[in-house]
Amino acid sequence: MFRHITSKMKRLLVCLMLFFLYGGYTQAQSKLVIDSTNFDFGMVVEHSTVIHRFLLKSTGADTLVIQDIKVPCGCTVAPLEVDRIAPGESTSVSFYWNIRCCQGAIQQTPYIFTNASVYPYQLLLTAECSANSELRGALVSISPPSIVFRETITSGSTQVSFLIENLTDEDLSVALISTSLNPFEFTLPDSLRAGSTAQGFITMTTESWSDELMTSATLEFHSETDIRERLTLAIAVGSSRVNSRMTTIEQ
Repeated sequence: MFRHITSKMKRLLVCLMLFFLYGGYTQAQSKLVIDSTNFDFGMVVEHSTVIHRFLLKSTGADTLVIQDIKVPCGCTVAPLEVDRIAPGESTSVSFYWNIRCCQGAIQQTPYIFTNASVYPYQLLLTAECSANSELRGALVSISPPSIVFRETITSGSTQVSFLIENLTDEDLSVALISTSLNPFEFTLPDSLRAGSTAQGFITMTTESWSDELMTSATLEFHSETDIRERLTLAIAVGSSRVNSRMTTIEQ
């Protein structure tokens, strides 16, 4: 009887130890939630730079620590504003993808290392590269394919335009889905009639001028027969000019 009670007590003691050891660890563990682990730029042109920002949120009970970010060749990461994120708080990380000579489907796979897991979080960036420097898909074309603000804004704001051509015999809806647009303001048509051409506008103010600024805008077009297509327009300011093939817009 004594041995039986002792054995039960031992098992109970072991269970309690395991509960406090692993249960307590789980409750105090950090956790990372990413708004989306992949982003498709759609059609891009070679010799341009496209950018996407991922949102990172700390949802665990302990502080989330961003330990390292690894990017493949041709991709760079902007410096993090913070690398320690308190529970319930968020930050973002932006990746700059330098599109080189290419044609067809391309991808990049950055990795984020944190204290939330022994394994890194894998992200996926995808695109379809046009080798002829034309931002032209099956549904639409955009010209110019890349824009540079060359002239410094001295007061007020400056605005540039680009053309969107509907290449189909269907009406298309237009949506801006990029998350890396600050500090630019975009004006787009809600839709494009079959075979028509419309203008889009990009506005930049004096307060937001910076010679080191680069961004990109990803537009999505949706046909009446449920065909979707994305095109990404590269944008740069002043000396941050992305490449020599980009179209320069001077005001």
